[in-house]
Parts: sequence; structure tokens; C-alpha cells
Amino acid sequence: MTRRPVVLIVTDGYPPATRGGSLRAVAALTAQLSETIDFRILARDHDVVTGTRWPVPSSDDWVEIDGVQVRYCSRQQMSASRLRDHIREIAPDTIYANSLFATPVQWLLWLRRAGLLPPHRLILAPEGEFSPGARQQKAFKKRAYLTVTKGWDLYRDVTWKAASVIEREDIIREMPGARVKLVPSLREATDNRSADTASPAKVAGRCRLLFLSRIAQVKNLAGAIELVTGAPPGTHLSIVGPIDDAAYWSKCQDMIGAMPAGVSVSYDGEVAPSDVASTYAGAHALFLPTLGENHSYVIEDALRFGCPPLISDRTPWSAIVEQGAGYVIPLSDTSRWHAAIRAINEMNNADWMALRRRSIAIFQTLSGGRAEDYRELFRT
Repeated sequence: MTRRPVVLIVTDGYPPATRGGSLRAVAALTAQLSETIDFRILARDHDVVTGTRWPVPSSDDWVEIDGVQVRYCSRQQMSASRLRDHIREIAPDTIYANSLFATPVQWLLWLRRAGLLPPHRLILAPEGEFSPGARQQKAFKKRAYLTVTKGWDLYRDVTWKAASVIEREDIIREMPGARVKLVPSLREATDNRSADTASPAKVAGRCRLLFLSRIAQVKNLAGAIELVTGAPPGTHLSIVGPIDDAAYWSKCQDMIGAMPAGVSVSYDGEVAPSDVASTYAGAHALFLPTLGENHSYVIEDALRFGCPPLISDRTPWSAIVEQGAGYVIPLSDTSRWHAAIRAINEMNNADWMALRRRSIAIFQTLSGGRAEDYRELFRT
């Protein structure tokens, strides 16, 4: 029997964790390649933001989940010494880390530089962390960290994985001369959804916009709220997602309190995976003026569930405009944002259903990344 290559994935979260697209990217990867690759997962046993522990086994144990060996680690189990012990125990052919700034990955880079780990290949997938919008958050700290780690040559012989052309450019701008492999994120193994799925009728002069994302600066909720202040009466913005940055959310709440007459905003909490479809079905457009995305499963889901995207031009999804399936607008062009919101607001049910069907048609033609490209990534 042919030996499967051993790939250790170091990640902040793995199901049943729910926060972030990078988690979904890893889950899709292991689900589709576990028959040919021996994946081992080191993931936190708690939410990285709130500290809430997931309902998972003790970090002393390896558990098998859908054919993948997973160890859910406490903070102590993710220390430098324990991470070293885990890696020595596994002796992986390849280590794959889907973050650059996560603490376990920082330990990993230093351990590797000090020669304290067995031979391996290292693949870093920054998952949008080099986008201009992401770099604005804690900018001084990140710049200082990169300066120090580059000075110590921590990225020697690293292979970088980019999920899009935009992300590849971001990585090369930050890491000139880096070896970068462009491998789009895999689509999740989900069924396509019919355009005939029940959805509230669209009434001209009324619309419900959906902001579904983490509440963090890079997602630009404050920008979304500011744009909605110029929307026509009858516009409602529903905010759905976990609060990652409490100070930023407080700023957004102050803005919500100053909404003009006829325009409303609500925070509707987090959404359970089982309720994602109905959340999209209850909206007339996904409203995401994001500062940067390397893939964005939120936009992919919007197309899948027939919720036309109204998004910034800082994502890999600009092709939806060519198919008449949504709107892609530069962040600086406020007048075009207002015009797009007004167009959605004024649509009658027939026009909106046609737009919705085009969104679903786009999803049904998506191919996403190829499993073979990931097998090649882990072979070379």
C-alpha cells in the first residue's frame, strides 16, 4: 500500500468552531483530500476571540473526525515547547499554516529557525492577512513583527499559498522574491440550491440589505453604515455576525443611532450554520464594502442562496458584474454605492427575481480550486 504523505495543519480553528472563512477552507481541504493525504490537525479547543471552549475532547487525545486525526489544544498545549513536542511526535512531511500572525505560527517559525524541529516543508497561507485592509489593523505591531522576522530570516525556504491573483500580488509586495503558489480555495461539498426556493416577495421602494461577516475593521461595517445613511427611505440593513472588536462595534453603534428617518439598522446576532440559508433568503442583497478578501465564502454563499452581492472591488469576485449577477464598486465611489442601493430599493419582484436567478446561475458554474492542485502543492 502506498504511503500517504503526512501533512500537519496548524490552525486557530477546526469544526465545531465556526468563526472565519479560513476555517472553512481547511475543512473543505481535509474533506476532499483525506483519502490520499494523511492530515493531522492541531487546532485550538476554544474560540480565539471570546475564549469560550468548544464541545471537544481533551487536548491530551487525538480524535478521528471524518477520517482526519485532530488534536484540540488548550492554550498550554499551544505553547512553544508543546508545539515542538507535537511536531516531533508527528514528524510530518509538510506543515501547513493558514495564518501568519497567529501565536502558534509565530512559535512554529522561531522553532524552525532554531533547528528544533524535524525536517519538513512549510507552506504558509496568510488567508488575506497581507491585504491593505487587514494590514491597517494593529499596523505598527504587524510592521514591527515582519521587520524582526524578516531580519532573522524566518521565511527561508517557505512556500506561500495564495487563494487569488489579488492575494498573490499582496504576498509578493510584502515578500519580494517569495515562492508563491496560486491555488484557489476548494469549494465546499454542498448541493446547489434551486432559484425557486421560498423568499419574501420584493416590493418596489423597500429593500433589506444583509451585512453577514465578522464585526472587525477589515470587513468595514462602519463604511457600510455610513453608506446606508444616504440610502432611500424603506432601506433596512441587517447586521449578522460575531463581534470580534468591541471598541469598533461601539463606534458602529454610535453611527447606527444617527440614522435618518425611513432608514433602519438592526444587529441580529450570530447565525448558526443550519440557519445560513434562511438568513440569505430573507435579504435582497449581500452588502459588503470590505477592505479586502482573499476568497470570501460569504460571497460564495450569497451567490449559492440567491442573494445578489453588492460588494467592494477588493475581492476576487469582480466577474459577477459581467454576468449581471451583482454589483462591484470601488470603496471611494460613494455615488455609485448610493445608486446601486437605490436600484435595488426600486426593483419590483420580477426584476429582483431575475437578478437572483443570475446569482444562482453564477454559483452553479463555479469550479473553485482543484483537489489535484492541492495534491501537487503538498508534493512539491
